[in-house]
Amino acid sequence: MKKKVFIVFALLTACAVFALNSCGAENPDVNRITVVGSESWFSDYSVDSEIVTIKCRITLKNENDTTADFEIFGDFSADKGTLLTDGVLKGTDMGTNVSRFRLKPHEEKAFDVVFNGSFAGTDRKNDRLTPDIRIKIVDDKQ
Repeated sequence: MKKKVFIVFALLTACAVFALNSCGAENPDVNRITVVGSESWFSDYSVDSEIVTIKCRITLKNENDTTADFEIFGDFSADKGTLLTDGVLKGTDMGTNVSRFRLKPHEEKAFDVVFNGSFAGTDRKNDRLTPDIRIKIVDDKQ
């Protein structure tokens, strides 16, 4: 009887581990767009009326085997409450004003990105560093 209980327990444990790993497995391509930090930089910022415009050059590499469509978000939490009302801003392409970006498989490319946010009242940027960049894959199938 103990042997049967042990076998059932072992099978249930194996099934649970498999289920947890399967549920947590996302598309492996989702997080494989990386920022090339040595080729990315903060360029400038300006305040016009109630809008803050922050310009950056962001170089990204698509390490996927498929084309990636994505959005870029900059984390400006250090400026939240002083320069900006929000800490995370969505980026747009400086030339086209479109917020959707694309990289071909294994392509590395520099994007001139503009982040626009609401002015919080203090015309002073905390630092002149490139913000932490977050990439959100855009999936048209959803």
